[in-house]
Amino acid sequence: TYQQIFTAYKKLKNYYYYDNTSLYARKTIADFESFFYIDHSEDEELNTQLKTKFKSLLMIVNGADGGGSLLNSLIDGIDYRLLPKPSSSGQETADTHITYISNVSKNEQITIDQVNAVIVAPLEIHLISVLWLMIVGVKYVNDVDRHNYAYQMELTTDADEGQSLNRGYHLFKPYFRGYQEWRDNAMTKASALLKQGENATIVSLDLKRFFYSVRVNVETLLKSCSTDIS
Repeated sequence: TYQQIFTAYKKLKNYYYYDNTSLYARKTIADFESFFYIDHSEDEELNTQLKTKFKSLLMIVNGADGGGSLLNSLIDGIDYRLLPKPSSSGQETADTHITYISNVSKNEQITIDQVNAVIVAPLEIHLISVLWLMIVGVKYVNDVDRHNYAYQMELTTDADEGQSLNRGYHLFKPYFRGYQEWRDNAMTKASALLKQGENATIVSLDLKRFFYSVRVNVETLLKSCSTDIS
């Protein structure tokens, strides 16, 4: 429905408001809103303009996109940008413990060791992702291992409708809460072992560039999930 799309839009804006690493997505939202006049004293006018902007997306998600031309045009608009990771050409002063950053480099050549790929896509593509989380993603929550502490969805439970995303603007629980839980659980387990007279060692591992290295077999993943999403 239009209301679901509008809710997804508000959740998307809230997510990128707190995520300061995705400037391209922020720009996409800003560019989208620059096309119409926003006056919070004229909510009806704003809703009318938004409905017009979301009309094509509503057709896509409801299967009314005959031939898929609207969806294909959005897919064709997906691109990416490469952002450099810290380079090996840091400018150091006589005191090797001090490194300064400037837009004027004395080095003739700067070597970039690694890059991160960042998606640049039409706003509607981002909204489809949020709608997927709202409608389908919530059904997979119980299939996520309990030891996963990142990107935990903010859920509410209704006696009739079951689990769903909360009615607020958050998509996921704040990451720092998951990090604290992960750390505290490790300490609690180690303390329990020590009280039992056992030895305990805590090892913390950082899998660098995990998302660029992991290979997920989607077909196998879907077969292993017990949830019926139909």
